[in-house]
Amino acid sequence: IDTANPQPQVELYQRYLEIGNYSEAIDVLANLFSNEFISSQEKVRLFYPLLFEQSIYNNHFNKLDQLVDSALAKHPEEIFIHELSYEHYIRRRNFKQARVALQILTLLDEETPTRWEKLISFDYSMQKKELVIYNSIKASKLFPDQSIFYIFQALILDELNDTDNAIFVLSQGVYNCLLYTS
Repeated sequence: IDTANPQPQVELYQRYLEIGNYSEAIDVLANLFSNEFISSQEKVRLFYPLLFEQSIYNNHFNKLDQLVDSALAKHPEEIFIHELSYEHYIRRRNFKQARVALQILTLLDEETPTRWEKLISFDYSMQKKELVIYNSIKASKLFPDQSIFYIFQALILDELNDTDNAIFVLSQGVYNCLLYTS
């Protein structure tokens, strides 16, 4: 196999996917993932179709875990790989690992408000109230003009029957949004 020219393996992988031979497709993909001539973005692109085939997740989850783990080991700073890891672990219903991937994504790209919003929204859906408050405060300091972070704080405060502070946080959010957008 010529690792410098991975196109034949890519085509073989795609053919196995087309005919539904997922076991062979994953084996070829494992070879592609170990190929240093293939970029991390291309690895993610090749893996992505697997995310939408539940039977693959039901029958080959160990191999998929290994692929994702090997990609993370080889490309620990690559945002694309951590996005793939997050999506993979969500489909595996491994929410603990999904959150780890999301946390790393947020740290790697902390200047992007949508990263913070996704992390906080995930924690909110998992009922991790302390993390929602902590990360919402942190995000609202980084992005004082983003109302969503104040809303998450207020929602948790209200759930904790701290209505006065919930109202205060919302009013602080409105004030900051007006201040920074005018």
